Amino acid sequence: GKRQVVSLIYTHCMHTCPTIVATMQNIEKKLPKDVLENTEFVLVSLTPGSDTPQVLKDFSEKRKLNPQRWTLLTGDKQDVRSLAMALNIRYKKSEDNEVAHSNVFTLLDEQGRIVFQEVGDINKVDETVEKIVRR
Repeated sequence: GKRQVVSLIYTHCMHTCPTIVATMQNIEKKLPKDVLENTEFVLVSLTPGSDTPQVLKDFSEKRKLNPQRWTLLTGDKQDVRSLAMALNIRYKKSEDNEVAHSNVFTLLDEQGRIVFQEVGDINKVDETVEKIVRR
């Protein structure tokens, strides 16, 4: 029943994932209170084998993600692949447990429909906040 800002990441990523999470955190900070009350943030692991619930909990605490608004999920490989396909997120694992993936997050409406997708770019925070507010 709430809007969801969703991204697929993995916790040991040193490249685009930290930027995606930081961008989402800045969006959270800049959303007007009335919009924020109806918006949640979801991170889904692209490496469910290594991103255990405890690893995700530690990541959330380290990044100071508010557990009332942020949900970190893991699942089996097929569920992650199905979600990625539904969101048109491309990714490919390499042998060293790294993942090349789309650098985007998705806004879903209250019914789970895609409203828009945006590149996880810290320079687009204000523009993205405006898009969310207009919805």
